[in-house]
Amino acid sequence: MVDPGKEEWLELHETFRQYYAAEPWQWLEESVVVLDHPIWHELAYCVALGSSGMEFGLSVYLGDEGLRHHLRVSQFEDDFYTPDVLDTMKVSSAQLADRNQQNSYDLNVIKELGLRYRGRRRWPAFRSMRPGYAPWRLETGEASLLTIALRETMDLAAKIEAGQSPLFDEQYPGLPLIRSFDGENWQDKREPVSVDALEPAPKFAVSEQLDRLVDAKPYADNTFEFSVFLVHTPVSASRGERPYFLYQALTADQNSGPVLPRILSGAAPTQAERQAALVS
Repeated sequence: MVDPGKEEWLELHETFRQYYAAEPWQWLEESVVVLDHPIWHELAYCVALGSSGMEFGLSVYLGDEGLRHHLRVSQFEDDFYTPDVLDTMKVSSAQLADRNQQNSYDLNVIKELGLRYRGRRRWPAFRSMRPGYAPWRLETGEASLLTIALRETMDLAAKIEAGQSPLFDEQYPGLPLIRSFDGENWQDKREPVSVDALEPAPKFAVSEQLDRLVDAKPYADNTFEFSVFLVHTPVSASRGERPYFLYQALTADQNSGPVLPRILSGAAPTQAERQAALVS
């Protein structure tokens, strides 16, 4: 991974300071602002935090995967850091936090930039979250994306406040407002946004292991359950690398309890890899 440079960090910190001072959540509440930039290759769904008075910042959900995660958390009120949620989230965020919530990397960046923060919930925390990985510091591209998202969300809120660009338009019911970059300027437009359907899990590949399971005679009329789930303990391949979560494949007999546990190594295993772990 490539860490942001000093100028990138300075721009991000300054933009977030301006964002907090502008209080865009007053005009956006927790509505989704959609940004379309050609270098991202996917839409960014931005949600301003602050209307509840509990958290202040911006969450940027990336692509279909990120939007699904946002809808799941907002509609079903899942806890943000449950294993199921950590298995699906794709988001970059900027939030105000306490000093004791900063890690050594955050504090070193602030020191090297010559910045000073004081007080509770006055320390900027920038985080990157990806499916199967623990929350981590931003990479250079993520810092640039978050800076742009903060700036454009702030600008859109100012236009809404001035009556120049309503968030909802009666002439286009159900169509979200999308800010699109044409190479020179950002333009506001109304277009439908759809989320591609999830691809179904692949069928089990024909394998010797599966054939043996099918042909095996059970010892009794037992019922077995199979599951693959995220283990809520991150590990790292080496110091300084983004930590990831292990996954455990488990076969359980309803009568006698769990049997045959197996740990899958590597971050975010595919559906095929998860299935293979159950029959290997």
